[in-house]
Amino acid sequence: MIEILLVERYEIMREGLRALIATEPDMVVIGEAIDSPTAIEQAYFLHPDIVIVDPMSLGHDSIPTISSLKQVNPKTRILILTNYIDKGEVQAALQAGARGYMLKGTAAPELIQAIREVFQGKLVLQPTIANILTTSSS
Repeated sequence: MIEILLVERYEIMREGLRALIATEPDMVVIGEAIDSPTAIEQAYFLHPDIVIVDPMSLGHDSIPTISSLKQVNPKTRILILTNYIDKGEVQAALQAGARGYMLKGTAAPELIQAIREVFQGKLVLQPTIANILTTSSS
């Protein structure tokens, strides 16, 4: 069973993610957080396999929070799910320990597959994100 912690400030997004994950027999949402301190506390007590994080929910604390989540439980894998794309932020998130970076416009089957692949230890980047990382700055 893949145990998941959701870190998302908007209730409607958490509800949607929770409902989507509930359709999968091998996944369960074990906790939710709307901010950095709650995310770290939940990770400490619940030991999730995957933390799905919207960095925008954490504001300027997003990269330190990703690092803290990895320190609290090095086996936890972080999957970023956001609307915001910035090459520097993507690189910083990956360097801090994120193993996946997806956009909120992702189709449900793609997101479920990304969760499974991140759980398996793979690096998962949506093609749009991968293209940004491989494109030189002008």
